[in-house]
Amino acid sequence: GPLCYRMPLSMARSCLPCRFLCCAVRGAEASFVDVQSPQPATDPDGVQLTEGAVAQDGPPHFGPEALLASIECGAMAPLSGRWYVAWAASGKPLLRRQDLPPEAFFPVVELRRLVEALGDDWGLLFVALSYRWLAKDHPDPDRFHQDIVAAVAKLYLDGGPQFQFKGAEGSPLAAAFKRAGLGEENADFAFFQDFPCLFQKPRTPSEDELFKKGLSLLDVWYGHEQAVCWQQTELPPGFAEKMEMLGLAQSYEESGWCFVEATVSAGVKVGKRRLNLGKRTKRAMLSDGGLLQLQRLA
Repeated sequence: GPLCYRMPLSMARSCLPCRFLCCAVRGAEASFVDVQSPQPATDPDGVQLTEGAVAQDGPPHFGPEALLASIECGAMAPLSGRWYVAWAASGKPLLRRQDLPPEAFFPVVELRRLVEALGDDWGLLFVALSYRWLAKDHPDPDRFHQDIVAAVAKLYLDGGPQFQFKGAEGSPLAAAFKRAGLGEENADFAFFQDFPCLFQKPRTPSEDELFKKGLSLLDVWYGHEQAVCWQQTELPPGFAEKMEMLGLAQSYEESGWCFVEATVSAGVKVGKRRLNLGKRTKRAMLSDGGLLQLQRLA
């Protein structure tokens, strides 16, 4: 978020994001969805749900309920992965959550159905992006991150020849949909990125409360054992020099929020579900569907 853009790691040790890290490490109840007092929940398009958003009884980083509850309570509104790829192809920067159309978001009722249908593969449905904000008012005004992430998301949805080795067939997500009898062509995932999925300024009082609740639940998405975390560590040319002149953190690793997200995601997560997009190669990104901004990988 904005703090990730502005704050060097040396200042982050006692900052807000690092408090969330402490909550995640200690298992503090304040960082969890309230399992004692369920509250009425609203999905991203404003429809009130009939059941309260309640997590499972126990640590929220195991099992799907805490992830689903973070959406059902209205704090988080993940995007449809397929919608994200289509939006990126339009060449427009992402909008804040309040300005996106309802079809941008993954319906939580459908997500719960898919969790049950996919069985042991359900964690592939949840993807959280860790990345560096590139400007104070918009994290990615020139679509630097968006083009890279959309290219990876397309591979995650559709696969390509780079997955055809060691017994693998296509993307793991598409393969999971195929095994569940849902059709690999129907693969989709719930994509969390802070700017389009948490309420942004200016916020109404109710939006501000949900924003704060969303911040308190970040460790669930980034630190979950089964969910996927994409770390987009690459930065535009000249960005580090610009930050140095301003006396701000120059890299992904040095910024407060990024440090916390990377640390939390390294705790109990299955190894293959924590990917550093900054280490991708040109060969790895080749697919039948093409690649946005392929020249960037040269």
